[in-house]
Amino acid sequence: MNDATTARTSSAKLSRTTTSRAVVASAAAALLVFVAGCGSKEEPAAPIQDIVGILELPVAHRGSPSAPTGAARVDIGASELRLDGHALTTLSNGALAPGDVSAGAIPKLRTALTGSRATALLYVHSATPYGTTVAVLKTLRDAGVRNAIFAVRRVAPPPTKGAPPPSPTLTASYLELRDFQVIPETEGEVVFPGLTPIPWPEIGNQWDAIKAACGESTTADCMWKPETLAPGGNAKITLRSRGDGVKVEFLRVGAPVEVAAPVAPAMIDGVPPPPAAGDEVPVPPATEASFTLRSGTTTENDSPVSAMMRNVCGSRACGVVVVSDSEQMTMRVLSLLGAAFPEGTAPPSVAFQVPR
Repeated sequence: MNDATTARTSSAKLSRTTTSRAVVASAAAALLVFVAGCGSKEEPAAPIQDIVGILELPVAHRGSPSAPTGAARVDIGASELRLDGHALTTLSNGALAPGDVSAGAIPKLRTALTGSRATALLYVHSATPYGTTVAVLKTLRDAGVRNAIFAVRRVAPPPTKGAPPPSPTLTASYLELRDFQVIPETEGEVVFPGLTPIPWPEIGNQWDAIKAACGESTTADCMWKPETLAPGGNAKITLRSRGDGVKVEFLRVGAPVEVAAPVAPAMIDGVPPPPAAGDEVPVPPATEASFTLRSGTTTENDSPVSAMMRNVCGSRACGVVVVSDSEQMTMRVLSLLGAAFPEGTAPPSVAFQVPR
């Protein structure tokens, strides 16, 4: 046998030996994987796919960089409502079908909310109708969820002097609303557990400062302070968003019913007597202070809404009622809320009023 034949024979034997060893090693590895798999936990779930892009999130002045853990994840896109990544129902431009809503809530979402989770993380498309968002919030509250955290894009802090205004961030922040409420339409006082109501006379003390801040916007309608304010009562703070306008409203509530002063008898039944010569009809004491601005002011770097509310709620927690039309974009509602309570101020207690 020559050297070439010997080399070929040795090579063939080595190849067969190597192949045999590889087969044995592969079988052993498969056995180890099988044995290890019998006692291992399930693989972690795949991350939830986003149906609301970062540029589609509402823009707001309030939001923490830390995402919550263990929260129920609700996504409200343009065409779908999801819970923890699972589709529940279809939407039409963010709107729910009438058959998907019962008593202001969403039965499919309520059924899917199993377990006891106190917090929900909401990714809501900016253009989602407010009526859809409120229906989701009411369903969450009915299921025992107390805290709502909205993913938003933070408005950047005011720029340094001479620098161009910064754009909203391109990462998600998280606007947290603890112990939120969903309430029916009401003109009366709303109770916020754990908060002391603001006395109505205090609004009178801050009226001029609120008006001055409102006047920083050239398109605002800022109510003048009247000569007198009605005594007593508490201040109900309402944030209204409608169309392209927003309103910050302070209303006197909870005061005792005032008895009207007696008037002179009418000379003719149903016709009051004319005022005496030189007498002026007195202006009734104020029971309301309202300030209307364009919705775009809520996302300005130096929002006049922030400056207005700082006079009343800058360092203390306030309860506010949020009111809007069912068709209003959710972004405008959340932007107003974030402007009224920007990052660094005390967190608000919020009651969302169910739209008509």
